[in-house]
Amino acid sequence: FGEKIKYLKSVNSPRDVESPDYLQVKECLKTEFYSEFEIIKIDDYGYVLEVDIGNDVISGEEFAKQEGLNSSCFYVEEVDDKVKIIVKGKGHGFGMSLFGAEMLAKQNYEYEKILNYYYSDIEIVKMIE
Repeated sequence: FGEKIKYLKSVNSPRDVESPDYLQVKECLKTEFYSEFEIIKIDDYGYVLEVDIGNDVISGEEFAKQEGLNSSCFYVEEVDDKVKIIVKGKGHGFGMSLFGAEMLAKQNYEYEKILNYYYSDIEIVKMIE
């Protein structure tokens, strides 16, 4: 996104780990999971960009949506006779974290400071008097 939309960048939102939606674990039996599955491309932040499911390559976003995952920031583990998909965060990882913004507001940050933290190089203007 950074090249196309300059203000839309990933920023650290450390309080997100306190969110009840921060960690999601989806579990199923190996026999119920895809017989052929491979994560083939991940970005620097851990978001899955592409997965190969039986020679069908789809985006990580598409896979996450299809599987009801909170985010495409996930990894897959095999444990005994089960497969676990461990998901970090909620959303796509760009823009404002609603949970993080709420935590900053509870620390008395003004909305302008919160917006400028999550969206760099923006100008906040009043449109209507």
